[in-house]
Amino acid sequence: MGVRDDLLARALVLSTGDESAVVITLDVWGLAPALVQSICEQTAKAVKCDPRLVWVSCTGNATGPNLWARDEEYVRYSAYLPELCAGAAASAFQAMGPAGIGGAVARVPGVSTNVAGRGHDADQAVAVVSVIGENDRPIARVVSFACPASVSSADGAWTADWPGYAAWALDQSAGGITLFSRGADGDIRPFDWWSGNPSPTHAERLVSDVQALGLLIATQAAQAAARAQMKRNVTIGWGADPAAGLRALRVGDAVFISSESPQPSTLTSRLRDSLARATVIMSANIRGDPFGPPPGLDESFLSAASGVARSAGAG
Repeated sequence: MGVRDDLLARALVLSTGDESAVVITLDVWGLAPALVQSICEQTAKAVKCDPRLVWVSCTGNATGPNLWARDEEYVRYSAYLPELCAGAAASAFQAMGPAGIGGAVARVPGVSTNVAGRGHDADQAVAVVSVIGENDRPIARVVSFACPASVSSADGAWTADWPGYAAWALDQSAGGITLFSRGADGDIRPFDWWSGNPSPTHAERLVSDVQALGLLIATQAAQAAARAQMKRNVTIGWGADPAAGLRALRVGDAVFISSESPQPSTLTSRLRDSLARATVIMSANIRGDPFGPPPGLDESFLSAASGVARSAGAG
């Protein structure tokens, strides 16, 4: 046991002047719905916004704390986390200034695969929402890519895995802060780790493997961010379907969608097609279910996800 690298809570506050929205990402495996609600409520109090305008995601790193369960060892951790998130959001709120927001998508083929093997569906898009301040000063970017954060070897040490390294690399090269959201990756594995592959690459699961994947995603995300068309004077909206475990936050043309349950990567690509004017940041399996049989696309769930996005104003 131990800590290989720090796990972070990152917060981005976006305001139209009349109302504010908050995006929070956490370097943890998964979050219980009640914990997400507590984070939303305490964060909303800290920045004086509607709790429905607080959107929470996580990286899904398999070597992080499993906060979806009521394990005794994580009781105090879970109790402190909402306060930590609220504090990060309050700091971001106090530092706000004029900014623009825009989104773009890059393609990264060959760095992940469907669990069934090559030739099966795998969303290879890196989606980026970028926030730029005055004089083109980078403030923040939210990045999503459908690939489990499970590259690190299971040595018992906590690590942010490749999303943590990608965020660090982007922060160092581009400035500002990077928030990473796991995509719909229920049927995706890193590299060529499909089920039954007799000779997978990166089998040693070294730190260098983590860095290689993180740096590649960071490079493509930076290129996408450079293409984003910035907009100001945008509007904010939200949508939710509690029965389906879906939440949506829209800021301008960026729409952030979260699902409590695991979803296949085709969910995001289908949403991207149906919400053509939006940059979709997906976060699936918030509650952190362990790896199981890969989920198939449920058309009714896709309809529900599209519905919450449209109720937030995306289109």
